[in-house]
Amino acid sequence: MQKVALFINGAEVNPLNFDAIEVNTRRTVAVSRWAGVDLVEGPNTIVAEILGPDGSVVERLDRSVHY
Repeated sequence: MQKVALFINGAEVNPLNFDAIEVNTRRTVAVSRWAGVDLVEGPNTIVAEILGPDGSVVERLDRSVHY
């Protein structure tokens, strides 16, 4: 099973901000939802690291969000 570690502007988002996982009916795709993540005014870099069962990074996704 894979897990997601979320970072904003280089700092890990508090796990208490994790809200839910939504899975499609075929159970082939899942989306992790986070709530109350603090953005700063201007550009924000959001990074999601997909972690394998052993904790290694399987994939790294990053996006810039302007607030």
